[in-house]
Amino acid sequence: MNYSAEIVEKLKGVVRGEIRANVPMKRFCTMKVGGPADAMLVPADSDDLAIALDMADKEKWPCVVIGAGSNVIVGDYGIEGLVVLVRGVMDDIEVKDEIVECGAGLSMNRLAHIAARNELEGLEWAVSIPGTVGGSVVCNAGAFGSEMADSVVEAKIRLAGGKIETRDKKKLGFVYRGSKVAAGAIVLEVVMELKKGERKLIEKRMKEFIEKRKSSQPLREPSAGSIFRNPKGLSAGKIIDELGMKGMRRGKAKISDIHANFIVNTGDAAAKDVIGLIREIRQIVKTKRGVLLEPEVRIIGREERA
Repeated sequence: MNYSAEIVEKLKGVVRGEIRANVPMKRFCTMKVGGPADAMLVPADSDDLAIALDMADKEKWPCVVIGAGSNVIVGDYGIEGLVVLVRGVMDDIEVKDEIVECGAGLSMNRLAHIAARNELEGLEWAVSIPGTVGGSVVCNAGAFGSEMADSVVEAKIRLAGGKIETRDKKKLGFVYRGSKVAAGAIVLEVVMELKKGERKLIEKRMKEFIEKRKSSQPLREPSAGSIFRNPKGLSAGKIIDELGMKGMRRGKAKISDIHANFIVNTGDAAAKDVIGLIREIRQIVKTKRGVLLEPEVRIIGREERA
């Protein structure tokens, strides 16, 4: 029995969700690149997730949890071990006055619309963001001058090893496009506090943000979102643009003509081309501007044949 089949067979008898072997990751990541996951589980619920993660710990399988796949680039030779896909599951939500409690698998877009329907403001910026709540907490996602740290009160987290811990905002340690949620830890549930507002005005702001996004970002082509964090007081996209790199290509990967901090997949791009562009951009910016750009995306999986 090969490695993929072993994982699938061992999980089949203990989880209720869908478990499959050799699943192409390009179908589950917004960049549309990457080789297969050895095994993928779509858990039925948080209990299913816990069972799978406990077994992965016990069997010493490498394990990656993915939401919307909007901030990751998967290597061409796939992901070793188990991938758990929480997008579309663990997405319950409850609204009580100005408090919103939701599962980590809830999409940010849906969260923004539910908040608006309940006349709650503070998440208009999240509309059309292709991510999940859990991932957005980990990376402190934001746009248009707002971020998750503005609204999050606390989050329930599963630490590496299985311990469950609830952390308040201070312990989450939010920083610009990041947090102190350690590698291997997984956000399970999130509590946010918003403010009452007028639905018409909230929805008007949402429409304005959608239009701004359409006019300033390459939404019609596959991408992983912003590639680099903005250096303090600077714009990564502006630096890249000023150095004349818009339109630069490697294979079918290209620096967007619309926004220089986006790399787009113009066809059947290989992950190595996207990753190569990222590294080339960093080197050029460091050499010509003395600025080391820090990636906002995660590169995961095998870049070379095992």
